[in-house]
Amino acid sequence: MTIEMSDQYASYLHDESRLTGEARSISFPETEPEAIEIVRSCYERQVPITVQGSRTGLCGGAVPCGGHILNLSRMAAPLSLEKEGDTFLLTVQPGLMLSALGNSLRARRFEWAFDCVDSGLEKEFKSGPEMFWPPDPSELTASIGGIVSTNGRGPGAFKYGSACAHVHSVRLITADGNIAEAVNQPDNPLFSAVIGGEGMFGAITAVTLRLSPKPPEMWGICFFFNDENSAAAFIDKAKSLNPTSLAALDFLDGASMKMVDELKKVAAKLRELPDTPENAAGAVYMEIHADDEAQLEETAGQLMEAAEELGSDMDSSWSLAGDEMEKLRLFRHAVPEALNAALDRIRQKNPEIHKTAGDFTWPESSFGQTVQIFRQDISQSGLDGFIFGHSTDNHLHVNLLPGSQGEKEKALSLMEKWLKISREQGGSLFREHGVGKLKKKLYAAAQPPEEIAAVVRLKETFDPSWLWNPGNKIDRGE
Repeated sequence: MTIEMSDQYASYLHDESRLTGEARSISFPETEPEAIEIVRSCYERQVPITVQGSRTGLCGGAVPCGGHILNLSRMAAPLSLEKEGDTFLLTVQPGLMLSALGNSLRARRFEWAFDCVDSGLEKEFKSGPEMFWPPDPSELTASIGGIVSTNGRGPGAFKYGSACAHVHSVRLITADGNIAEAVNQPDNPLFSAVIGGEGMFGAITAVTLRLSPKPPEMWGICFFFNDENSAAAFIDKAKSLNPTSLAALDFLDGASMKMVDELKKVAAKLRELPDTPENAAGAVYMEIHADDEAQLEETAGQLMEAAEELGSDMDSSWSLAGDEMEKLRLFRHAVPEALNAALDRIRQKNPEIHKTAGDFTWPESSFGQTVQIFRQDISQSGLDGFIFGHSTDNHLHVNLLPGSQGEKEKALSLMEKWLKISREQGGSLFREHGVGKLKKKLYAAAQPPEEIAAVVRLKETFDPSWLWNPGNKIDRGE
């Protein structure tokens, strides 16, 4: 089951962060018993293990630092369906992609790994309201295990929050090869450690998801503004309206949209999208999830009125309903893809350069104030900067693309400044992308010593040999 590394498996030495690592061996277990056998063998020989899923991470969390790669992408089947009160609980293997989960839920049909699902319960599931998993990050090739390991969130975080709220429990292999189950309860330290734990405490072998009824009416809208500050002001206005059916409220600056337009020239999947308005300096992507058409129309009317007051031209707006909304989500997700493509062009000349990206929240500022501070700092630095992301707690992904080592140091200095503001406001410093290896220095600089000490204590408790995902977040001895 364990394969010696060779050029055939070179692609497994990196993820979307563009970092590249090294490993001695790799495995692709398909079942929990197979994964246990591999882990026990590594434990006996004290071989470090890097856990991988789809390798869509942006911070190098799945990039190996020697030892063994435990790739769980072939553990990708649904396992069981249960019910807790009125809530359906779907247990899946960690390698199941978000796209496959969505397809199965829409079709109400699963290819079970084992023939042990209650036929009556499955019939009830098929005949009842359509279900969905609310976190739904925009990266459809992300694995469920990876989403849980970073406590990921999607555009719908405005209404539904992060993955943690929609996970009932996880099963994982501990460092010595035993199985532990962690249930989502306030007093469960293992669950708290694993959710967002970046694979540092064990390998997830199963995740039990809490499903929710899919809203009957769903509509995606994108408003464009000729002024960035007007787009940001619209988000503050939309927040003040507080419509219960508003599920997503994301911001994109003009530079981000221009990047997407460039990517459209070479990416066939984006060509269905119309061009963004020529003078657009800011855009707001929204989703309305309503119980009925009247509620949807009421929320849409409020938002359109507010957007028009701030100068948005309704004739240039985009709107799609139901499953067609995926096209708009594609537009939103194309921003990080376009930035990665630009980074690749820079790295052809300077391979040591990496994108510097923020993943923090500023909960005490208005959204407009947050954007203005970022824009002023980027302009003064002379760096190429892109501002996009979620409006919840002003959770923006500010991306800086340095072109030289000097600009890289300048970008890191800006990130440290912004992380300090986040900490002062009681915000989350690394919200959904994790720390991995790429942001480890920023993590060490931004976190108070007592916070780092708490992570070390967790590591010593659940992985005393420090074998899981070496190099992620902290190093032994810190």
